[in-house]
Amino acid sequence: MKRSTVLPPGILFNLTTDTQSQTSPHLNSRNETSEHQRTCEWIFPFGIGRICRFLFPLSVALVFVMVVILAQVSHAQAPNGTIPTTFFGQTLVNPGSTYPTVPVGNMGKESAAEWSYIEQTAPSGSGCPGTVNCTHTYNWSMLDTYLSTATAHGVPFMFFFTEAPPWATNGVDCRSIPPGQACRGPVVPDHTLDQQAFVTALVNRYNGGSHGYIGSYELGNETDYAGTPAQYAAQSDRIVKAIKAVNPSALIVGMGWAQPDGYYQSGGAFDQMWAAWKAIPGNSAHLDVVSYHGYPHTANVVPEIVISGAGASGGQGSCASTGFVPCVKAAIARDSVTNFSGGTPKVWDTEGSWGTNSGYSGSQPAFIGRFLLLSWAAGTSQQAWYSWDNSQWGSINGNSANITAYQQVHNWMIGSTMVSPCALAAGSTWTCTLGNSGSTYEAVWNTSGSSSFTIPAGAWTSYRDLSGAEKSISGSDTTVSIGTLPILLVGSGSPVAPPTGLTATTH
Repeated sequence: MKRSTVLPPGILFNLTTDTQSQTSPHLNSRNETSEHQRTCEWIFPFGIGRICRFLFPLSVALVFVMVVILAQVSHAQAPNGTIPTTFFGQTLVNPGSTYPTVPVGNMGKESAAEWSYIEQTAPSGSGCPGTVNCTHTYNWSMLDTYLSTATAHGVPFMFFFTEAPPWATNGVDCRSIPPGQACRGPVVPDHTLDQQAFVTALVNRYNGGSHGYIGSYELGNETDYAGTPAQYAAQSDRIVKAIKAVNPSALIVGMGWAQPDGYYQSGGAFDQMWAAWKAIPGNSAHLDVVSYHGYPHTANVVPEIVISGAGASGGQGSCASTGFVPCVKAAIARDSVTNFSGGTPKVWDTEGSWGTNSGYSGSQPAFIGRFLLLSWAAGTSQQAWYSWDNSQWGSINGNSANITAYQQVHNWMIGSTMVSPCALAAGSTWTCTLGNSGSTYEAVWNTSGSSSFTIPAGAWTSYRDLSGAEKSISGSDTTVSIGTLPILLVGSGSPVAPPTGLTATTH
């Protein structure tokens, strides 16, 4: 969840020249003048992060070697099967306000309803820390609103762990929030039992009773943790064991990092944290889902960065040329990460959009269409758009063109299979082939702008655009005009039927 202005991670070079940071405030901001330095040193600790500023020539050489190695990693592939409703998620900042008028298959996660908001006051009693003779006072009101909304609409909801109350961290690295402070920690040893008590109370409350059900828990959020990889691993282990003790079926998700081309690169933060976690005796080191935040942080904000470095400039880390999801998948394979059944974890984008509205000058409908198609094609099985109701960040609500674009690409994708994942066809033209009810469809666009796309005569009868219009194609036509907004070429078979009972309301 957006907390602060954070520059993208400088992986051995170029800490200061990236003009489009995609990790910025949504409700409660703080001045993060040293965040880029912390990020660099977290990704490459033990002093190596200083190379980012002092050894630029060596940095370039090292990055070149890493890119050559990682270029051998195979391209991401779309998940098997039909595209489900749950792929399409919307995160709400104000859950008690207007519910999205676009199709919603998952409701993302909470905002301003984490531990630091729920238990701002330290527990009291002769038995503290812990739960015996130790009274904890929790304010569940905002989280209750999230769960009642999710329950009313029959959609899954995820809780994510982030900053701690100030009393649990001895006031380390704190920012102001409406109840008081939220701190990046780490949680001090005297209060780890209190953290476990909170997790136990959380999972018990939202375990399918009158307060609703939380089925998945994300262990972190971007750079909201200030401890070492070993401390992060120990905290994750405690949280997972507390969750599983109450709800063995809960999905464990991690680690919710933005700039995944840096954090999931070889030798990066994920590798360090995972090695530390595996080294804990009797550890619970499994992830049902490996998560990332899909905000492009490149100088030119392009959605193609989720699947490929093509067309992006200024990406960070040795994974910059491979794209976000291929980098995440390479980390899963490299670290032999398994889920709790011993299988391969899924990949989720638990926050993603173009980022700040002021920082993106391109076509927002075009971004929406391409981003959703590319995310599924890359191998992301669930995406949570950020945000439906944030007026400054990835805004959809109140923008009729964005609402319609989201509705239309949903209709193209839902219930379809991706026969051929999105890929560069030629030059800057991208194509994705979808199949539904025995018919084949092709989404196509050109990232450079208006151009002519060659088609076989008679192969397509019409095309649909993101405004909902459908235009006929003559049987003798051998080209069709395309641009940055995707169109969907439709064959002579049955068209993709939109789901029933859904409407797109404009404001």
